[in-house]
Amino acid sequence: MSPLSEEQQAAALAVLRYVSDLFTESPKEWFRREDVLVVLNNIGNDPHLFDPALVARMDQIDSEIQSLGRNDAAGRAAGDAA
Repeated sequence: MSPLSEEQQAAALAVLRYVSDLFTESPKEWFRREDVLVVLNNIGNDPHLFDPALVARMDQIDSEIQSLGRNDAAGRAAGDAA
């Protein structure tokens, strides 16, 4: 059973199908990781798909999580050096 509501599942599937269509319709046969990341970033920042205010809040949350991870890794490294 999915932890997502039916509405959330439908929204996620719609975005996945949209991304799939973008890659399927592309004339390129091969995509580098960077190519995929650029496409995903562009989709995530498309104001026709996602509310820019929500994107900004999610970016802030991601930044805070990454910062916590870096601080945790630095703390472990300092502990290992001691």
